[in-house]
Amino acid sequence: MGGKAILFVVLGFSLTFLLIGQNYNRITLRANDNMTNYANSEISHNIALSGANIACNAFYIDPTWTAGYSNVSCQGGTFSVTCQTLDAVKLIKSIKCISTFQGFNGYSLNTYHDTIIVTLQPSRFSRFAYYSTSEGGTIYWATGDTVKGPLQTQDYLRVSGNPVFLGMVGTKLGVVKKNGSADHPQFLGGLLTGSNVPINSAGVSSVESFALTNGFEFSGHDTVYLNFKGDSLKYRYAWNAKDTTKLISAMVPNGVLFVKGGTARIKGTVKGQLTLGCSQVSTKGGNVYLDSSIAYNSNPITNPSSTDIFGVVAQNNFVIEDNTQNNNSVTIQASIYCQTGSFTADNYSTRGYDGYINLLGGIVQNVRGAVGVIGSGGTITNGFSKNYSYDRRFMFSAPPNFPNTGLYNVISWYE
Repeated sequence: MGGKAILFVVLGFSLTFLLIGQNYNRITLRANDNMTNYANSEISHNIALSGANIACNAFYIDPTWTAGYSNVSCQGGTFSVTCQTLDAVKLIKSIKCISTFQGFNGYSLNTYHDTIIVTLQPSRFSRFAYYSTSEGGTIYWATGDTVKGPLQTQDYLRVSGNPVFLGMVGTKLGVVKKNGSADHPQFLGGLLTGSNVPINSAGVSSVESFALTNGFEFSGHDTVYLNFKGDSLKYRYAWNAKDTTKLISAMVPNGVLFVKGGTARIKGTVKGQLTLGCSQVSTKGGNVYLDSSIAYNSNPITNPSSTDIFGVVAQNNFVIEDNTQNNNSVTIQASIYCQTGSFTADNYSTRGYDGYINLLGGIVQNVRGAVGVIGSGGTITNGFSKNYSYDRRFMFSAPPNFPNTGLYNVISWYE
């Protein structure tokens, strides 16, 4: 019996080790198959990534590009790209890239696919804290100046001393240092020379087209006085005339107001999302005057979740009026766009010192305008000092139908 027992034990251990060995072999083969499958899937994914990036570059070079690609060879596989418009009004586009890769997994040849979808929307000029086509000749960014958001100039960026730029700085013509190596500007968000973003010559007309489609246009009036009162708008056509009051949501469902061939004079409190455009017809109009401060109903400085957004699009100038209401500092909460003119203060060189321009938003202007005069002691003697802050919400959102840059931003990337 002892011999038989030992034989059974030996046979039992042999069978056990045989089963364990077979199990190890299966695990090893499965692990190898999984690793091969993962490697092939990664190759397919990288092919899709390459195709999506190539397509985005083509779209960056030409925003009208819709041709796509068909079965382009890449990394041992192929990719195909389609481009379509998701929203014809907001010009939202979609790029879809599908990869194909064949690879062995064990003894079989398998086909792997991967899909990447990129959604893009037009980049708006409101994304800039500061923009100019011309810097006005010999105006320098100097020690004490701080720009807190993206800056773009089509001119030279002229610096003196140690100005600080917290956002990305783009300059088409390069940087000029007034004092040579003694100047140390700080480009904390990066510097891109040769950057070319021309002002949108159709910016004002595009805003008007939206005002005529589910917005509101004032036409045939030399001057339109606009007093924003939260949910409502009071307007009149002469300084001593009686106001007409309307609910903004009913008056401008798409949030776009427009003054055609007249001067807009604005003040008040903005609630919701609005854009005001103003055009010149013949020799009349095209300017927006600030009669008193314009601010949001919900201040994004104290309430980051505020959804109040305001944009002003003037064909010519945005001017801070020389009046009693503006002689003890002014508040401007908006993105300002001056297509052919400047952001400036009326009588800036002869009015008294009127405190600060407390601006939250951004300034886009064709020619850099003046708002004050610096005396021999280095302080402002006439006009305004600047207290400009960037509204960081404009990195991701914009006033309704604000002029676009002709470029696109990626708003989602699905893998």
